[in-house]
Amino acid sequence: MYIKCGALEKAQQVFDELPFQDRFVWTALIAGYSEHGLGAKAITMYEQMQSKGFALDAVTFICVLQACASIQNCTKGEEVHAQIVKMHFLDKDRSVGTALVDMYAKCGSYDKALEVFDYINTRDTILWNAIITACAQLEYAEEAWNFFQQMQLESFCPTTVTFACVLKACSNLKAQAKGQEIHARIAKDHSQEHVVLGNALIDMYSKCGALIKAQKVFDVLSFRDRISWTALIVGYVQHGYGEEAISWFEHMQSQGFFADTVTLSCTLKACGSIGALNKGEEIHALIKREQFLIADITVNNALIYMYAKCGAVEKAYEVFDGLPTKNVVSWNIIISLNAQYGCSEEVMLHFKQMQHEGFSPDSITFISMLKACSVVGAAYLGQNLHDKIISVGSFDKAAVANALVTMYSSCGMLIEAHELFNKLQEKDLALLSTLMLGYSLLGDDQSVFRLFDNLIEVNMEPNSVDM
Repeated sequence: MYIKCGALEKAQQVFDELPFQDRFVWTALIAGYSEHGLGAKAITMYEQMQSKGFALDAVTFICVLQACASIQNCTKGEEVHAQIVKMHFLDKDRSVGTALVDMYAKCGSYDKALEVFDYINTRDTILWNAIITACAQLEYAEEAWNFFQQMQLESFCPTTVTFACVLKACSNLKAQAKGQEIHARIAKDHSQEHVVLGNALIDMYSKCGALIKAQKVFDVLSFRDRISWTALIVGYVQHGYGEEAISWFEHMQSQGFFADTVTLSCTLKACGSIGALNKGEEIHALIKREQFLIADITVNNALIYMYAKCGAVEKAYEVFDGLPTKNVVSWNIIISLNAQYGCSEEVMLHFKQMQHEGFSPDSITFISMLKACSVVGAAYLGQNLHDKIISVGSFDKAAVANALVTMYSSCGMLIEAHELFNKLQEKDLALLSTLMLGYSLLGDDQSVFRLFDNLIEVNMEPNSVDM
C-alpha cells in the first residue's frame, strides 16, 4: 500500500520492523524504489538482499535492471547480467532477456542489447518490440526497419508499440515513403485515430517536412493530448515556420492544454527566429507563474536563446546570471550571443569561465569562438583555438573544420585557410566562396581564378556571389 502511494519512507520503516523478511518483500521494495525514480536506492537494496543470501528470482532481476536503466548504470547492469547468466535465467525466462535488452538500450549500448537479443532463441512480440525500441532510441533507424520486416517474416504481428517505434525510426531516417507505408497499414483499421500512433505519425511527417500531412493526421485524432500539440509545434519550428508555431501554441492554450518544457522551449525558439520579443516575454511571464518551471535548464536556455535572437542582450544575461545551474548549452548560447556582436573579450572570458566551472567545450562552442575571431580578425586567438580543437579531437567534425577555414580566410591567413581546405574530405560551395573572397580582398586574382577553375572541375555550380 505504502509503495503504491509513493510513501517509500513508510514502506522502508515497515520493512525494517518485519520480524521475518522473505524474497518477496525484498523484491517489492526494490520494485518500489525503481518505479518511483530512486534507481540508486533500488540497487543498494538489491545488493543488501544478495549479501543476506536471499534467493533471486526473475522478478527481482527485472526490477533491478529497470533501476540500472533509470540511472544509466551500465556497469551495475553488466554485473546483474553476469549473475543472470550464471543462474541460467536467460534460458529460463524470456522476460529477463527483454529487461536486459531494454536496460542496455537505455544505457546507450546497442551492441550489448543486440547480443542479448541474438542469444534468445524463442522470441515473442514483446522481445521484438524491445529490440526495435532500442534501435529507435539509439537512432539505428535502418536496423529498426529491418527488425520490423524480420519479425513479420517470422509470423509475429506488430502491435501499437511496434508501429510507434518504427515510425520513430522513419522520423530519424527522414524516410517519408516508409512512414507512409506504415500509415497505410494503420489506417486500414482506423488505428491512426489512436493517440499514440497518431502522435507518432505527426512526429514522422513533421520531421520529414510534410507539415500538411502532419496536420491532417492531427485533425482526424479523436483524442488529442499535449504530445499531439507539441509534435505539430516542433515540426513548424524545425522547418522555419515560426509564426505558425506560435499560432498553434496559442490554439493549444485556448483548448486548455498545459505546455510542458518541450512545448515552451520550441515556442521560445520560434519567437527568437522571427524576433517576436513581446510573445517571448509573455511566455517568460507564464514560466514565472508556473514555479516548478523556473529552475528547468532546458526552458531557461530557450529563454536566453530567444532574448539573444531578439537583440535583448540585457534580458538574456539576466536569465543566464540567474540560473541556479548551467550546462554546456547555456554557455554556448551566451558565447554565441557575444560572437554575434563581435565582443571577442567577452567571448574569451566566458570560454575560460565555462572551463573553470568544469564544462568541456563542444563543437558548437568552438564554432561560436571561431566566429568571434572572424568578426574581429583575432588571428592569434583563432590559432590557439585551432590547437585546442586538435587536442580534443573536434577537427574531424565538418562544421568545426569549416569554421576554421572561414576564420583563417577572414583574418587574411589564406595559406593556412587553403591548407585546411585541401585536407577536408567534403568541400562545399559556401566554403570555396569564402576562400575565393579572401583571395579577392588581398588582390590575389590568380588564386581566385585557380579556385574558380577547380570549382568547375568538380562540377560545383557557381552562384552569383562566385561570379
